Amino acid sequence: MTGKDNLEKFSSGLYYVLEKAGIEIHFDVSFFYQYHDADDTSYKCTSKQVPIFQDGMESAYQLGSHPGFFVRDCNETREFLMHFDAHALSYIFLMIHVPWKEYQKYNTRFLPLTTQDWSSINSELPNIFIDNLIISYATAYQKTEKISAIDIINQAGNRYLYKLVCLNGKRDNINIHNDINILSSLPYEKQTNLGTLIVTNNDLRPFLNIALCDPISIQDYKKARKLFQISAKDTFLVGDSRYIYGIIKQEKLRETKYSEFIQFQIYGPLDWEVAIYCPFTDGTTSLIQYKNSQYRIKAPSRATDAFVSAIKEISQNANIEVLNKIVEIASKQLHGTTLVFTQEAEMEVVRLGNSCFPVHPCNIVDIADRITSIDGALLCDMNGICYAIGVILDGHSSQSENISFGARHNSAKRYKAAHPQCVVVVVSEDGGITIE
Repeated sequence: MTGKDNLEKFSSGLYYVLEKAGIEIHFDVSFFYQYHDADDTSYKCTSKQVPIFQDGMESAYQLGSHPGFFVRDCNETREFLMHFDAHALSYIFLMIHVPWKEYQKYNTRFLPLTTQDWSSINSELPNIFIDNLIISYATAYQKTEKISAIDIINQAGNRYLYKLVCLNGKRDNINIHNDINILSSLPYEKQTNLGTLIVTNNDLRPFLNIALCDPISIQDYKKARKLFQISAKDTFLVGDSRYIYGIIKQEKLRETKYSEFIQFQIYGPLDWEVAIYCPFTDGTTSLIQYKNSQYRIKAPSRATDAFVSAIKEISQNANIEVLNKIVEIASKQLHGTTLVFTQEAEMEVVRLGNSCFPVHPCNIVDIADRITSIDGALLCDMNGICYAIGVILDGHSSQSENISFGARHNSAKRYKAAHPQCVVVVVSEDGGITIE
């Protein structure tokens, strides 16, 4: 049970489950056992020996008699301890060590525990999806029946969502996952649901632009779906895990003086995201996504560095600050979009002719969120000056094309192959950014 083969099997399985959820972190795992003999206070470990307990191995004996998970932070590492099994005169434990820096790749809001002593996970564990996923996997591994990686991920996601939205609230709703799934799938007058719900335990009724006389249950799906049609980029529904109370504009959210809100953003059927929203910066920090029937973490954006490098390969005099701002704004488009940056923008708009809407050259930072909302690409020079909107990209078939990429990405690849002295930025519907 505690041999090297079992460690490798456990670790490879955990790496696989984390990867399926969009998470790439490094960790260390060890099995060890503690004799139940009062005269023997030694222990044996299958990996390098590490400080396990602050107050001696008597703690292991005490924890060994209480099956479950325990956690502590020590030496900038989060350590999970699970009573794994018991054989004859010994207790078998599993330990997982995750450095804090691994969490910070995905969640800058990560905070250490308030105590370095071992604590029960149910009462002390911070609400972090990665932790829930580690616990779900280790618990499933201990059982004899088989469970798929997606089932493990979704169990962890459901638990995380419940803790995040319901557990500390005034109202419980164990079906919040199902409710959001149903709302995301309901059309309204043949239109896909693209809406935003702010979930809060604070009383925002004095600030609402429109306050409902009778709150609408989220489970009254047809009525709730109709209200979602009102929400937009700067207009939000406000509620808790069970009810919708009204509608609020961004400027009113700022008047509340609260800098953070939990936000459900629906992108389409069975496609939604939970994020922290700041009304003062209009910025969001993604916490978890649900797409393709499973939860995952949005990959940390490495697009900025790649974009800057691609621009500098073409122009050393480009206005990087303005270009980055345009890309940042465009990345928030719910339907995705495409941006083309080239030194030949003025000539290119002439060549494209009826394949675009030519515009008088202008700075478009203040209106980029609107002009990237229509079909077609945005055409700018290396200073961010716009020459055309709604551009239909042309080009020849490219070796890099792949039918699995979708029309927008393949159009970008064709255009880039035909016009190598440009940078094409493709924003996917899930907010991902690809640089061509």
